Amino acid sequence: MKESPIKKVLRGIAFIVVAGILVNMIWDFVNFDGLGKLFQIVIFLLILLACIPLAQGGAEWVIPQLEKIKAVAESIIKMAIDRVVSLYNNVRNSAKLRYMLATIASIIIIMIIIVVFVVRNNGVPYEPTPNLTPVTGRIPFEGSYYQLFDTGLTWQQARTHAQSIGGDLATITSHAEQNFIEDLIIQGGKYAYWIGGTHFANGQFSWVTGESTSFDRLIDGQQYGIGVENHPGELGMIIYRHTLGAGWVQNMWDAIPKEAFDWGFHDILNLGFVVEFPQVAYVD
Repeated sequence: MKESPIKKVLRGIAFIVVAGILVNMIWDFVNFDGLGKLFQIVIFLLILLACIPLAQGGAEWVIPQLEKIKAVAESIIKMAIDRVVSLYNNVRNSAKLRYMLATIASIIIIMIIIVVFVVRNNGVPYEPTPNLTPVTGRIPFEGSYYQLFDTGLTWQQARTHAQSIGGDLATITSHAEQNFIEDLIIQGGKYAYWIGGTHFANGQFSWVTGESTSFDRLIDGQQYGIGVENHPGELGMIIYRHTLGAGWVQNMWDAIPKEAFDWGFHDILNLGFVVEFPQVAYVD
């Protein structure tokens, strides 16, 4: 009597399980490297022999199942085609139904257009009520006050908000101020933060306040800005909080497109910004 495919599969599985149990039991008593190696080879060959009927039985069982699945799929496809043809004939023969479908299609197209123009907003994610709650209070340092925001905005949006509350994007002009900003941004949760620097294609940068640029923490070899090839002109400057896989990047500066939309790790959703206030603008 011919053995069924399922029985072949089960027999092969049972053999492998028993062989595994025997390996664990016998291996505890085998302490000699030479004998142990030989024992491993024998067990491996036995398991390999068990896999032959296992594979044969599996194939004998799987192939008929695939044939059944193929037959069901062909039946479903044929049914779907028949339904589409029937619907097409009904639409072609019914002016009322054609009018209803055209109306629905028009509404869908109008909704898609609204979503594209409103949500994208010329390439910038639309935030009808952005969360502009600061991460920190206004912290004093050497005659100015600083505040950290984790809201994802473009460079210009961040600067506009900073100016609306009496400050501007922070500038960094000394080692002491750099160390202070490093301690500030570690309290946030973004990869990087906008600061008040504008970078140009010629490799130069300037602060929004016009202060000296003699203190420079731009990444070595990146003074041209990472986005200048595809975004010539002015770039916005950021300071990294995270290493992004390279320790030498942490707390360094870089320059990226000011819109920062869909820019990998520099995507707008991964950015925050640092605001600096003059002492007279401080409100407790």
